[in-house]
Amino acid sequence: NVQVNVWVQNRGCKVYDHATDNGTVTFHWAKASTSLEWPISWNGTEFEPGLLRGNEIDQVDITENIDIANERVRVSAEWSLPDPSDYDAYFDGEDFTHFCLLALVNSDNDPAQMIDDAGLYRTMLNSNMLI
Repeated sequence: NVQVNVWVQNRGCKVYDHATDNGTVTFHWAKASTSLEWPISWNGTEFEPGLLRGNEIDQVDITENIDIANERVRVSAEWSLPDPSDYDAYFDGEDFTHFCLLALVNSDNDPAQMIDDAGLYRTMLNSNMLI
């Protein structure tokens, strides 16, 4: 297992209050590719039986307040790495050891949607939380 850490910073216009805003960071992994799509690359969909494209690692509560200054809060999750050798034959000798990580911040009181119809890239640009 490895520990995945992200620093969360508030880019919004109000203080994030962990007691009322119910924020979480959802960690995901995906087998590296130039065509990663939400959600299929990150949600447990299989390339073939038993060989995942990616999956959710964990969902962790944000347990500290985050003001609108430059304060950051570290959020961590434990990840059981997939066995890279499982991907060797599927990727035909390409870089089968490369995996991508994604951390999504969500809060009950955040007007920005976690993932919207504009896709993952545009959603990350418009998010009020910065990872």
